[in-house]
Amino acid sequence: MSAKLKLIAATAKKLDDEYVDVKDSKSSATVVSSDAVRAMVRNSLRTSGGKSRLKPIKIDLWTHSENNSGTNAANTTVVNVDPVVSAEFTTLAALYDEMIVHGGTVYNSVTSSGGSPLEVHWNAVYDPVDNTAYGAYVTSLPAAQKAGPQRACVTASTVLSGPTPATKNGHVTWQFTCPKGATKTTLGSTSTDNLATGMWISTQGISGALYGFIKPYVEAGGASVITALATTICMHCEFRSRT
Repeated sequence: MSAKLKLIAATAKKLDDEYVDVKDSKSSATVVSSDAVRAMVRNSLRTSGGKSRLKPIKIDLWTHSENNSGTNAANTTVVNVDPVVSAEFTTLAALYDEMIVHGGTVYNSVTSSGGSPLEVHWNAVYDPVDNTAYGAYVTSLPAAQKAGPQRACVTASTVLSGPTPATKNGHVTWQFTCPKGATKTTLGSTSTDNLATGMWISTQGISGALYGFIKPYVEAGGASVITALATTICMHCEFRSRT
């Protein structure tokens, strides 16, 4: 066995008799390369006694997006919780029949350019069913799963951090959990019909499977200020083979 394969096998651990977890036990890092995923699956087959059906696995899939505001304008957007657009989905879909997203961790960071320092408020919300962007900061606050309320001082090219310090690497980190049980029974072709929150879905023949939405809102930063919002989503996924 190669040194690389030994390393991958070492990070794969059984949670119980049914699951293999491919997260690093010391961090939230996961196997990210296609070769590594295949090696992990081969190891899963060996630990299941060589049976053709793969054991279910739990793995993190990642997406990243950025959004810039206009000058002296609020920065508001909607980011899909969509495992299909992650780098590893194609490899996993070739091996497993079904998948589900149980929840995830969101990393938000905000930078700015232009203008004088100005205090702003911001928030980011997980919404399992509604993809409508927020029109005001205050309307985002009643949400149950959110990053804020956050307060930040906008100054050119500086990471925003409020009285609650940003976490490592300048990110505000928060978590969300998908509702249990299906919120919709069919998948369609539009963003509002493509919801799969709470559902196991087939990995085959789908262009997208939305497990909710991350909806950030950053207040306008004042004259000449442009804010840049980055949203990185780590989705906690599970894959299984039914054949």
